[in-house]
Amino acid sequence: MVKQNCWVKKLVICIFAISSFVFAEWTGDTLAPKKVDGCYQISSPEEYVWIAAHSIQNDHCFKLVSDIVFGKDKKTVNREHPVGMLFREYIDLDFNGFSVYGAYSEKSAFIRCVPQFQLSAHFKNISFKNFEIHAKDTTWRTEYGRYISAFMLDGCPAEGNVVAEGAIKVTGDTLKYSVHGGSFVDGVLENRTSITVDGKVGNLNVFGNLRPGYLGIDSSLVREAVNYADISIKLDLGDVAVYGVCPTDFYSLFVGSSLNNGECQLNENFYKLSNYGNISVDISGGVGTLAIAGVGNFKGHSSPNVYNEGNISVKTGSVSSRFYVAGISNLLETFDSSGLSFVTYKYARAVNKGNIELITSKVGNGYDSYLGGCFARSNAPFEDAVNEGNIHVQVGTFVPQMAIRNYIGGVVGGTGYLSDVANLGSVQVSYESKYEKPDDAPIVGGIAGRVGFSIHRAFNFGTVEGTNVGYLGGVGGLLYSAEADKLMNFGAVKGSGVSSIGGVMGLQYGSCSQSTYGYRCNDSIHQANLANLGRVSADYSSLSIGGLAGESTSHFLNSYNAAKVEKVISPDSVAEGHPFANNITRYKNIFALMFKQTFYDWNVYYGTHFDRSVIRNRDNALTTDYMQSKTFVKDLNYVDSTNTDSKVWTLTKLYPYPIIADMEVKLEKYKGKLSVPLQPFNKMAASFSVQVEGLNLYVLNARIGSSYVVLDLLGKTVLSGKIGNSRYLIPMSKAGAYIVKIGSVSQKVFVK
Repeated sequence: MVKQNCWVKKLVICIFAISSFVFAEWTGDTLAPKKVDGCYQISSPEEYVWIAAHSIQNDHCFKLVSDIVFGKDKKTVNREHPVGMLFREYIDLDFNGFSVYGAYSEKSAFIRCVPQFQLSAHFKNISFKNFEIHAKDTTWRTEYGRYISAFMLDGCPAEGNVVAEGAIKVTGDTLKYSVHGGSFVDGVLENRTSITVDGKVGNLNVFGNLRPGYLGIDSSLVREAVNYADISIKLDLGDVAVYGVCPTDFYSLFVGSSLNNGECQLNENFYKLSNYGNISVDISGGVGTLAIAGVGNFKGHSSPNVYNEGNISVKTGSVSSRFYVAGISNLLETFDSSGLSFVTYKYARAVNKGNIELITSKVGNGYDSYLGGCFARSNAPFEDAVNEGNIHVQVGTFVPQMAIRNYIGGVVGGTGYLSDVANLGSVQVSYESKYEKPDDAPIVGGIAGRVGFSIHRAFNFGTVEGTNVGYLGGVGGLLYSAEADKLMNFGAVKGSGVSSIGGVMGLQYGSCSQSTYGYRCNDSIHQANLANLGRVSADYSSLSIGGLAGESTSHFLNSYNAAKVEKVISPDSVAEGHPFANNITRYKNIFALMFKQTFYDWNVYYGTHFDRSVIRNRDNALTTDYMQSKTFVKDLNYVDSTNTDSKVWTLTKLYPYPIIADMEVKLEKYKGKLSVPLQPFNKMAASFSVQVEGLNLYVLNARIGSSYVVLDLLGKTVLSGKIGNSRYLIPMSKAGAYIVKIGSVSQKVFVK
């Protein structure tokens, strides 16, 4: 029995060893395959290549009966002998569950079929693995179109899966191609083919995959598209459009046409678009138009799942026209069937986890440019989007034209309407050159660079930093005639050389306008239910700074700031900014901001270095304890003609300050991103003391801003107020015994 087991083991080892060396690398020979039941049986590379080398009219049935391996094994590519293209008017090719490994081409795709032959050509379960296509601008076959991929079926019938797993490399001096990978596997349009471009001058559209019909697959069968492969572009000069996922109509594309290239028409069955591949673009000399996204632009379906986990890195000498860069889609725009109204995108899941980097020495664009963690630009309203990736933009010289700007945001660069959105990543934007006019300068926000009409239920956790930008905000850089409601910022906002910087928004602008009678302002517009809990700081070269907004032309309602707001005014001096919003400079002396039910934390806002003789908005100052109490929540949730919703704010164990009630679930999900609230200054202790000097009481070491009450021995209130400094004077009108009470602590004193 022992000997028998030994022989069995040796036999298994022997079989394994033989199977490991069964493939001999193809030498370039051809061999006519045998014919069984009217169909050629292909079992070797020689037989496979024979098909491409011979014209078959009547005998057009071919079937693989084993894997075809061109290299020395399944993991290697045979670069010495390129594989020709299968292109026949009449062909019925069935891979029969097998695959072709290690094929190499420099002149053409592996399989080509054109639409006029689709009734006479049929493909079944095509599968090429570990292949390599090296397309050179002087060798690639272009008479059927300047596009490069493993398959060019163009709608010819295909049954079962279409598999392409390999690498495409494009090199040359002048490159004008559309390049894409793409497979169809088990109902999923996917790409596992890496794409690399290394040339001098390029005008390129590069996609992970195209529409299902291009692979000969009925588009109604496809419910998901995904890219797993990396895309790398390296040029001296060029215009490029790069998308990880883009199931689109190829015939709507032509190189260099517009940023709309790659528009994805989603049918009602389509539910998911996702990209996991990294995208790298390095154009040393400069680029004209730059359009890059992990997922291509899409329309026609209002509730897909869209997801990007791939990193995007762009480095270029200059951008002379415009850039649209985003983790998910760089252009989100769609209309209803009438063509008059927008369809709102409400996502089942829209998440970007990829980091985005854009580094260029010069931007001299004649068009608006956009960059966003999820979307670059959106004219269509959208809901439910989250950015978790970090954004880093570094620009040297900025040469703006009139009314031309760069818009950069954690979720979206610029948009009209958005709601239920969140940013968790950091946003760092630096321009080396200082702008001449704020209206021409870049605009940066933790959620959005610019919002045109409305923003609701949005919160930012990430740090937002800007150097030499026009408007900088924790949620929005610029709200242009936009209604804002239920916005919270938890991230630090830091600016250098910024025109207007605010914890929630940099600038709220648009409720004032000029007429023949002068400036007119719409006093009915409010920014409601806003909160800032992130530290706002700016250097001496910045202008307006505020806790809620750097500048505003609209009033504020039901809002609060509980974070420090400070500006460096000299190397050794810091001044406090406005707790809410600065007086506007745009319409100076004609419009007064109102802060109705809008409060700030006295202890956080006023540090020991501040001159309290210039305290403003004294009635809006509250203690930390009060702002973290249920009483404060009631004050915020007051009901009158302008606020009928009495449950906007709530106090939970999740966070010590009030939060937006219908955002509580989302905040719970991301509670690990919540910053630790600043501790109040001069925290009150039971050891505060009272000195008596004649009829004067001096309260020592009580917390500034704390409420006090002076009672007689019968419990009747004699005096009340708030502690204004560390040695606070309370003048008494007559002698007697009194009780001084601050919070829950009381002290008995005698006035003689």
